[in-house]
Amino acid sequence: DQQQIVVDKRLFSSYSKEISLLLHNGLLREYTYDKVQFIHQTFFDYVYSRTFINTGQSVTSWLSGIHQGLFIRSQTKQIFSYLRELDHFAYIDELKKIITGMENRFHLKLLLISDLGYYNNPTKQERKFVLDYLIKDPLLLQIFLESIQSLEWFNFIISTDEFYDLLYKNDHEIDWAITGLCIRVIEQSPQLVIDFLSQHKDKVNIIEIGRASCRE
Repeated sequence: DQQQIVVDKRLFSSYSKEISLLLHNGLLREYTYDKVQFIHQTFFDYVYSRTFINTGQSVTSWLSGIHQGLFIRSQTKQIFSYLRELDHFAYIDELKKIITGMENRFHLKLLLISDLGYYNNPTKQERKFVLDYLIKDPLLLQIFLESIQSLEWFNFIISTDEFYDLLYKNDHEIDWAITGLCIRVIEQSPQLVIDFLSQHKDKVNIIEIGRASCRE
């Protein structure tokens, strides 16, 4: 569990055939005559996440026992990504514990909320999670708004009462988050944003304000 991408070949002497196969296929490479390394940190993180999930260990238990520095972000990201596909209910449960746990570092919460906003196919459970744990917290909701990249999440979030309240809050940071959201989505579906703004005509100028600020 040292999480090193460069290791001594002698540690795997009983797996010489497997190591040779991985070297032959370019998944490992010889670092020195007696050491091998993964070809990329991302591949290491993927293998680590699969191994971690197969042990049945809780993500929150793992995080509580280690230093939650920036170096664990890539492993955490891969573990949640893999768990999302393998066991979605366990993924939601772990996500809930990380976001609500006071002992968890904020940068990890930011990472997971940002990843959530990137998914193009949010599930029913993820939508419920947003309603239950993000949308009622102004800071977490703002982070989520700034992370949304998909049409599915846009359609979902603009249908909520909480978003409507934010729209008329007259808060500069919130206006900027909504502006960025509309600009990202308008590149994918102009009509969707037009339809949205047509229901809030006094907010149409947020698009032009946002574009002007970006040009500056």
